[in-house]
Amino acid sequence: MAEPGFLHNTFPCPNFLIDEVMPTLKDTEWRLLCVIVRQTRGWVDALSKERKVWDWLSQSQLKKRTGRNTGALSKALDVLVRRGLVVVQDASGKRLTTPQERRRATGPLFYAMGPAATGLTATASTSPSSSTALFRQSTPRHHSLSRVSS
Repeated sequence: MAEPGFLHNTFPCPNFLIDEVMPTLKDTEWRLLCVIVRQTRGWVDALSKERKVWDWLSQSQLKKRTGRNTGALSKALDVLVRRGLVVVQDASGKRLTTPQERRRATGPLFYAMGPAATGLTATASTSPSSSTALFRQSTPRHHSLSRVSS
């Protein structure tokens, strides 16, 4: 079912990302951020009817969706995580903030938009109590998801 105000087969992208963040990112960083936003905010949880916050993405999916190689993606992801634009965690909910932690992780990695991707101030984005609809401190939940058709 179409969401009011959205075109068919589109996803919401915060204006802040286009207006403020995009000009500061390199090509691969921007592509990777767009894929993460698309794979999360572009889906609606069938049970809660809310847009997804987290998504499990494999390295092969990221390579296919961005058209970039593993090395370029690793560097881009490191920049996005350090800037607070993306959050990565394992299935247990442990945040993976360094490339070394992500390489050592076994099992699926979950990605979400970070607090800086929402346009929050630096103070708010670093506070664990500053949850927003776009960013939650919880472990990813596995629900039945349905594609948004707007």
